[in-house]
Amino acid sequence: MIKNNLAPGRDGIEYSMLKDLTEEMEEVMLEICNEVWTTDWFPEDWRKYQTMFIDKAGKEKVRPIALSSCVGKVMERMVNERMVWWAERINKLARDQNGFRRGRSCAENLVRDTEFIINGQESEYRRVYKGLPQGAVLSPLLYALYTYNVTNKEQIEYESVQFADDIAAYDKGHNRDNNKRILEKAVNSISEQLTELGLQLEPKKTVQEVKGKVSKANSLMVYLNKKSKDLSIEYYRKKKGVTDAQLLEKIKTTHGMDEGFTVIYTDGFKKRRGKLLGASVVIEEQEVAYNISISKNCSTFTAEAIAIKAVLEIMENKADSRPRDIAVLTDARAVLQAIRNNHLSVYKNRYINEIRERHFRLCKEKKKKIVYVWIPSHVGISGNEMADKLAKEAAEEEADDHIEVSFLDFRQKFRKEIWNKTQDFLVKDARFKGIYYFKNFYNRKKKKPWFHGKNEEKYFITLINRLRSNHYNVNESLARKGYIDDARCECGNQRET
Repeated sequence: MIKNNLAPGRDGIEYSMLKDLTEEMEEVMLEICNEVWTTDWFPEDWRKYQTMFIDKAGKEKVRPIALSSCVGKVMERMVNERMVWWAERINKLARDQNGFRRGRSCAENLVRDTEFIINGQESEYRRVYKGLPQGAVLSPLLYALYTYNVTNKEQIEYESVQFADDIAAYDKGHNRDNNKRILEKAVNSISEQLTELGLQLEPKKTVQEVKGKVSKANSLMVYLNKKSKDLSIEYYRKKKGVTDAQLLEKIKTTHGMDEGFTVIYTDGFKKRRGKLLGASVVIEEQEVAYNISISKNCSTFTAEAIAIKAVLEIMENKADSRPRDIAVLTDARAVLQAIRNNHLSVYKNRYINEIRERHFRLCKEKKKKIVYVWIPSHVGISGNEMADKLAKEAAEEEADDHIEVSFLDFRQKFRKEIWNKTQDFLVKDARFKGIYYFKNFYNRKKKKPWFHGKNEEKYFITLINRLRSNHYNVNESLARKGYIDDARCECGNQRET
């Protein structure tokens, strides 16, 4: 409930001292708390807050830090535990309020003495009659109860979320002008509700059209929908002498698969300088196998993902005639890790998202059990070898125009082109600039700087870089640029380097 490293109030009693109380002293403290609760008597030291102001970096504003009695805060926490339970149980908090709520009455001393610390100097005590004490344990809950009805939507249809005293109103629809009008009405309504409570809306807040990232919101929705449930992935390294049958038996035992479960192998292939890619699917104990040619603009990762997506598509189309349990074996470790990753982002390969959607549709609607197993390539697993062979054959054929290229693959391609063009420009320019560096240190194949992974100070890295490029404030460099006339060193050397 309490931490050791928090500063004490004016009474000088620290949390570490409270943690070391004997059992008898703890009973005394409990009696004091009960006395406060039943008699409305409030210790004078608990009423006093010492407020210090700390400058906000780069802003002409300050952040108030309030220090209050640690003993008083312990009692507040006890009261807060009970009040939160009561408020949550009978729905006394607004549904869209998310601040300081898990998973998501003692009258508080609203009149209190506060001592302000300005520029390190103590000032006189000033009595505060309005608001809630900054840093007090009960303040978030009391604020949430007080502003319960601020986002009343009886007159205007809009959506809102709250986090403590931050309120976000939003709307969605195809007509942007209409959305903006609705939000303007919503903001005015919220402002009126706050005014009735004696509060004010920050005047700088405006109605904005959201065009930014939504990955965090997506991640939250995935979490709420339990998208990671039943997504089982195993990494299996075949040992010497282990047969394919033993491997499958281990998978069956580990995951409790039914007898006669479907075993499927997938693979993707791209020649180092090949024009096309291939993907393949091999279903064990079935005469038919599948392979497909893919555009050269796709990555091997995409080819592997397309193969797994094809598996789930086949299983979905023939779900009623297939056994309940399915094992997908692949050597695409990175693809399996991406499937398992619960984080949604605009930078996630589209085929990974399609795999996840089909997976959960099969599990939820068709009651299938699907296990993904990573196996190493080229270790003699017959199904994997067959899938590899089919993928290579597909890479020799003309690409299927219906297979869309993930924009991430284009992004990778463009980054490579930009890198090469940049290096070409730098090498061309090296005839006139950075001659010493390009002659002695430049390596086109290295894409990471020499200081990557080194925990060094910026000054040291800058110094070395300037020395390596012969671009530092020594006489030889300064004379070369024409800032001084003589490159000689004070020690008598012909050049100061």
